[in-house]
Amino acid sequence: MLLSAIVAVGTGIVLATHPAQVRAALSQLMRVPMSALVGAFVMVLGQLTVQSLRQWAVVPRDLALGPVRVAHAFLLGEWLNVLAPARTGDALKVVLLRRESGKSLGGVPSAIGAVLADKVVDVVSLVLLCAAAGSISLLWARAQARVFAASLAAAAVLAVVAAMRLRSGSREKHWTWMRDLGGGLSGLRDGPRVLASLAFGLASWVAEGGALWLLCAGLGVAPTPSDILLALIVLNVGISVPISFANLGVYEAALASGLGYAGVPLPTALAVAVSHHGVELLAQNVAVAGLSLSTRAPRWINS
Repeated sequence: MLLSAIVAVGTGIVLATHPAQVRAALSQLMRVPMSALVGAFVMVLGQLTVQSLRQWAVVPRDLALGPVRVAHAFLLGEWLNVLAPARTGDALKVVLLRRESGKSLGGVPSAIGAVLADKVVDVVSLVLLCAAAGSISLLWARAQARVFAASLAAAAVLAVVAAMRLRSGSREKHWTWMRDLGGGLSGLRDGPRVLASLAFGLASWVAEGGALWLLCAGLGVAPTPSDILLALIVLNVGISVPISFANLGVYEAALASGLGYAGVPLPTALAVAVSHHGVELLAQNVAVAGLSLSTRAPRWINS
């Protein structure tokens, strides 16, 4: 809350001291066509869908989890990551995957391994995309941010596990825990599943970039794929660790900076950034609400 207040005050000061730029950005924001917003919304829904499938593809087969259950855990975790600090949503993914698998406490390290495997596939898919675009040099800042975020995620999920296992301290149980953690990473040794997960990972980046391109095109700018990739990298570096509620202010500043590096005028970049963030939040909440209702509906019918 304190960081959110600081960001809000800082944003207010910037807006108050740059009235001309604010008016220009608002004018551009009002010009965003509805067709671009709808198209971006559909692309973001597709992005969330393939991201959840990317997670599902690396979940070990012995957990016997279907795509809908995995999507429920993944989307709720991503939603919490936006609102809570220190990648708390990744810990929630572990708890939900373990619960959905119906296993005993031994299923927790397997769930941790599955969440970490998804992080690995996400990074590898970005490397492949940058290689295809000839933009490997853009990866360094993104890689640093992903390592930091992955470290926070690992710390969060390990803290949850430590809280669950305070009563068990035998060496045998620790070895069992490590073995189950390796089992959770076994999806990375499953060739067909890894290829499927990589395909879903690439599709998620393309969908996110497509949503951004549609909003830019709606305002009369047409950045190249490399420009879009650069903007997304800057954005993800900026929001790798949430420091304000729903990343408000930080998201817009990071994405506008990325678009600015690509040559997009500042008022247009700000309008696109605000629109993209709004669409992302709306799509994420709609996806979580819709999936939660669909998974609860059978329970209501049976009751």
